Amino acid sequence: ENLWLETDAQGLGGVWLDSGVNILSMLKLWLPFEDVRLVGREVQRCRASGLPIYVDLSLQIDGVAVNIVIDWRHDLDSKQTVLTVDGREILVNHSAQSIVDGAQVYRYDDMARLPRHYYNYLTLFEGQANDRMAYAIHRLLFEVNEQL
Repeated sequence: ENLWLETDAQGLGGVWLDSGVNILSMLKLWLPFEDVRLVGREVQRCRASGLPIYVDLSLQIDGVAVNIVIDWRHDLDSKQTVLTVDGREILVNHSAQSIVDGAQVYRYDDMARLPRHYYNYLTLFEGQANDRMAYAIHRLLFEVNEQL
């Protein structure tokens, strides 16, 4: 097992708490999070810390099938989400900062990733705090974390 995982998993709270907030903040731009269900999960834990180093989550968010995979098992920070909308799969590769929709590939790697994620869910474009949005994201983050 990779020693990087044993030390970093504990310091960062595991893959879900570390990366889930970024993924959910992006999804919240598209989905209202009014109806959310955890449908399935696969979790692998670090032997030393007991924290998740790999999660494969199946969620149903507002009628959209959402599959989130976060993987630290190979000394990489791999994060991707697949949304199934009307039978069409849209892949969001958070690590490569790209969105693939059929033959179309949209890149967003020209922007600073973390400041943009946090800006999007903490503020409106007018600069006002969006407490409801932040609350919805964190509520879902911790609800899923309790089930891992």
